[in-house]
Amino acid sequence: MAKLFSFILILIPSFIYAQKSPTYLSLEAGGNGLVASVNYGRPIYTGYRYKLIFQAGLGWPPKVASSTSAFNIPTQFTCNFGQKDFFFEAGVGTSLLFNTRMNETIQSNELYISPVIGFRHESNNWFGRVFLCPLFHVTGDYLQDDVTRDFIKFGAAIGAIL
Repeated sequence: MAKLFSFILILIPSFIYAQKSPTYLSLEAGGNGLVASVNYGRPIYTGYRYKLIFQAGLGWPPKVASSTSAFNIPTQFTCNFGQKDFFFEAGVGTSLLFNTRMNETIQSNELYISPVIGFRHESNNWFGRVFLCPLFHVTGDYLQDDVTRDFIKFGAAIGAIL
């Protein structure tokens, strides 16, 4: 978990220096928020035919996780290839669930990771995206658990570009 927070702290200066970059605010169903999430994203680098985007938000964990927290933390780092309006997305995402009771006797935080592959469409002031994101359990003994079996393995988002 410390590595995840270190990664986020390394990316904060990129957000500060990207003042001219647009801000993405989105509502997402499925994806790394697991059930649904509200996300904030920014391009941290933009090239001629690609851009690197980092997004983080607040998600809602599934009931099967038996989380005592009402929220989880989804993050994504994607590289978007294309020009103008349509982009192919590839990257990685994480989900951090707090105080879960996957085992009746143990309460712990759980970290999940997923590859992200999808498409993004952008216009002047809105965007939409659909993507696949199979989930793998990082902090447990096994790659698969109840959350990964019941998890929605795709996401769809719509949002505003500010």
